[in-house]
Amino acid sequence: MIKSWITWDGRKVGIDEMSHQHMSNIYYYTNFVLGKYYPQSIKSEIHMLLIRKFGAILPYHPDTRFKQERDYLLELGYLRDNGDIVINGSKVGTYGCHS
Repeated sequence: MIKSWITWDGRKVGIDEMSHQHMSNIYYYTNFVLGKYYPQSIKSEIHMLLIRKFGAILPYHPDTRFKQERDYLLELGYLRDNGDIVINGSKVGTYGCHS
């Protein structure tokens, strides 16, 4: 079971302390941005924790300080010029606000 998460900037955040937005962002990152690097067990557990703790997944709003995430979104064709994040033809969030 996941007890904590290491953030892009090296902080260790306990799952119990994590905000709804932060956990939702992890969901999108592990499933769509770098999904091939995360095992299904991690993806499923993040999803289960989100639903159990918060009841829903929030729209994706990546932390703009994590520049590599922006690069990944651009490389994958998910980030539009207007800041919309579109995955598989559906808008899932917006880039440009801190989470």
